[in-house]
Amino acid sequence: MLRQSVKRMAYASTKTNIANDRDYYGTPPEYIQLARKTMGNIELDPASSKEANDCFVKAKRIWTVQDDGLAQSWLSQTIWMNPPYSSRGAYEFARKFAEECKLGHINQSVVLVNSATGTRAFRYLLDNSDAICFCNKRIQFIDPSGKRSQTSNSKEQLFFYRGGRVKTFAKQFGTIGRVLSTKVL
Repeated sequence: MLRQSVKRMAYASTKTNIANDRDYYGTPPEYIQLARKTMGNIELDPASSKEANDCFVKAKRIWTVQDDGLAQSWLSQTIWMNPPYSSRGAYEFARKFAEECKLGHINQSVVLVNSATGTRAFRYLLDNSDAICFCNKRIQFIDPSGKRSQTSNSKEQLFFYRGGRVKTFAKQFGTIGRVLSTKVL
C-alpha cells in the first residue's frame, strides 16, 4: 500500500496528466521541517498529493494533479513547494509561482528545486525570492518505494525563500548550506 501511495505522490505534468518518475522526488521530512520552522506552518502545497501531505508535508491545503495546481489560485500566507523535476514541470510551476507573486498571493514560501541556474525556471524563482540556500550536499530524496533513494542523486539542489523572515530562513537553512540574499546591491 505504501509503495502505491508514494507512487501517486508524483505530481504529473498537467498537460499529459500522466505521472512521470522524472517528476517525482520526495522531500525528506527534515527539510520540510526547516521550512515549517522558518514560516511557522505550511498553508498550501500546490504540487502535492494526499499521500505526500499525510506522510510528510502536512499542509492545510494541497493541489494535486487531479486539482491541476497550475489552474488554481495560490492565495496563501505560507507555501511549501517541491515542484515536478522534468524541465517542463519545473518551468510551468516556476512561471505560476512568479504570476502568483505578482498578484500578491504569496506572503511566505520555501521552494525546493535543482540548482539549474541557467534555466528560465531558476530566473522566475530568483526574481521573486528574498533569499536562496545552496545546499552543502545533494539531497537523498525519497523514492517511489517510500524509502531514501539508494541511487546517487546527480544534481545539486537549492531552496528559495520569499517573505519577511529572511533571518529565520538563514538560521534554519544555514545548517544545510550557504544562504544568500537575492536582492541586487
